[in-house]
Amino acid sequence: MNQLELLRHRSAAAIVADRRARNATQIAQAGLVDKLRDRCAWKGLRVTSAGSLPHYCIHLHDGRELVEVPVSWDDTRQLRRLVHAVSSELSWLGQYAAFVELTPGRIEAGIKAVCPQDSFLPRWVADYSYRVNTKIFPDRRAAHTEDGSPDDYPRCVEGVINACSDDRGIVVEISRPSTLASVMAARLLPPSLRMSSWDDPERQCTIKIEKVGGFQDTDEALDLLERVARSLSYELDRLTPDSSQGFELCARAPWPPDRHWHPDRPRVRLQHVATPLLVTLNTYCEDSLGFYWRGRRSRSDAVNEYKEYYLVLERNFARYMDTETIEFARQQILDAHLNSNDAIAVLLATLSDRWRSGKSQLARLRATLEHCLSPQALIAFIEGDEELKRHVSRVKTIPGIQRLAVRRHDLVEQLANRIHQIRNQTLHADESNKAGGRVLRPNAKELVYLPLEVKLIRFAAQAVLTASATPTSTR
Repeated sequence: MNQLELLRHRSAAAIVADRRARNATQIAQAGLVDKLRDRCAWKGLRVTSAGSLPHYCIHLHDGRELVEVPVSWDDTRQLRRLVHAVSSELSWLGQYAAFVELTPGRIEAGIKAVCPQDSFLPRWVADYSYRVNTKIFPDRRAAHTEDGSPDDYPRCVEGVINACSDDRGIVVEISRPSTLASVMAARLLPPSLRMSSWDDPERQCTIKIEKVGGFQDTDEALDLLERVARSLSYELDRLTPDSSQGFELCARAPWPPDRHWHPDRPRVRLQHVATPLLVTLNTYCEDSLGFYWRGRRSRSDAVNEYKEYYLVLERNFARYMDTETIEFARQQILDAHLNSNDAIAVLLATLSDRWRSGKSQLARLRATLEHCLSPQALIAFIEGDEELKRHVSRVKTIPGIQRLAVRRHDLVEQLANRIHQIRNQTLHADESNKAGGRVLRPNAKELVYLPLEVKLIRFAAQAVLTASATPTSTR
């Protein structure tokens, strides 16, 4: 047999082998499709044609109604995963791009960055984009191997965020979408994104939550998803102030596709954050957290960002001013022998004076920060940022603002005075001007230092948010 005949023989054998492989794949796919139809019928789920598109639609519950999910039969691995998920009570969660397997207790949801790192992205792309910063959260998982596991997440080099709550049996991971999410992609991503060149898998992540014991219903799963998202997003933003990893849950994309649909809408050295993080499931004041996220979204406008963080502090003034007065009264009652009308009158007069003096914004700000902010934590924060440390140690970089003596015992009080003065110069410029006070006008050269002051007030706002949070428990 010459060389040409040998090549022909090998080509014919390869063609036959390829045909056999395709036939085997088609047979396997047909078997999985039949099994999927049977499982859907057993679970009371309808399977319908998706019209002219090469899909079928499975109708899944979202707690209120049936939602169409277009599914392609082309990928055997994805079909096998979908069959397993349908058997595990697969459902959508509310109006989010999120689904749950109730029996094993698995949730997966699409997320978007509150402050996108890729500033060039169009808004309709940024609304579905989230990238884990590998310089902060490198992927330390083992390399991916095809082990046939129905819950196998693709391994990647894009970084992974892990968190857990051992006492509640909850494990959380933020990473690239799983196999099941790829099956559901038509409802997780908007058609305008999937039909464009912006559909970059490296910009897409999902949050995955596993709870030991599963879920009783979709309401329980939805409640856990929202609480974990709120709590973990804030903690990530607090831990990564220079590369915000805070996120929000994405809205579910419509079906049939609508191309015009969209949802409502200095270089630093980054360091690794130790994982897994702790899922606290804290409940934060909705108003305060709303002000905080509005501030994070205003990073290009330092004055507005400063205002939003100040509103976080202001929202908690009454709580901590009252707390300080009550503690003072309790201590006086314990220390003094109030066995006469005169002693009681003196105490009431003192409390009255404290109450009147506490009505000023500055007094309330001082009381709030002294209750929520540790001097040691503030010192560590300032000294951990060389640029900020140099800024606060200079005299009068901003008119009328004194430098911070970091090692003095009254550091928190100094910070309160500083925040109050800058707030008056920026947010109440008209009133300060009428009163003859100092004013930072929109074109003032000193505004170049305001982003550094934003770092300080953001740290203070985070401390107040954390101190005012209340822990919650799962059902």
